[in-house]
Amino acid sequence: MQEVVQEVLAEEKNARERIEKARAQARRAIEAAQITAQKIIEEARQAALQEAEQIIATAQAQAKQEQEEQLAKARARQSAVIEEYRAEIAAAVEMLFQALPSGVAKKP
Repeated sequence: MQEVVQEVLAEEKNARERIEKARAQARRAIEAAQITAQKIIEEARQAALQEAEQIIATAQAQAKQEQEEQLAKARARQSAVIEEYRAEIAAAVEMLFQALPSGVAKKP
């Protein structure tokens, strides 16, 4: 009977050791998974940051291009308006010269 009790105790001890080994192995696996997860999260964060920076750079370049185009259009409109005013002023001056008498006034 004592042998049976010792055998049961030995099996119980063996089972506890296996359980403890399994727990230690599970802890190591969890730690490794956490480290891997942190690496993946950091890589994803870096990739998202790079993508955001690229989107911002592209948007800034597009905005600058649009600004340049708008400035060019504004300059062209300004030049057209100035030319139109010059033509109107020249026509008005010509009209005034034609309306003036052409004779020279005599001095008394």
